[in-house]
Amino acid sequence: MRKAVLHMFLACVAVFSISTASFSQAQTAASSTYRGDINEDSQLNIFDLLELIKIIGGTQEQTERTGQIADIDESGSVSILDLLSLIRVISGTEVPGIIYWEPAIAGLSRKALDIGDTLT
Repeated sequence: MRKAVLHMFLACVAVFSISTASFSQAQTAASSTYRGDINEDSQLNIFDLLELIKIIGGTQEQTERTGQIADIDESGSVSILDLLSLIRVISGTEVPGIIYWEPAIAGLSRKALDIGDTLT
């Protein structure tokens, strides 16, 4: 039984280390980050998954910015459900949300938005 679990875990690690979801981050008028791109390298991959595990496990300090990026399911808190959402994004079954750090609409006052507000 333990060997089967170990083989399954190693297979998952191999699949996720090979697959990388890369999306074009066109920098328009505002800086933006994909939800789940915790290390902010414009790729959603196994390294973001490992960073999220550190945040959930409490071994990595969560700042306001990383907390907003790690909240993939937009529930208001970082939990195991965000880990499942990130796995879906990496596997290509979900499209990640985008966090705009500054207003992207011309003429919109910066005072009208808070840091981390998402515009669609």
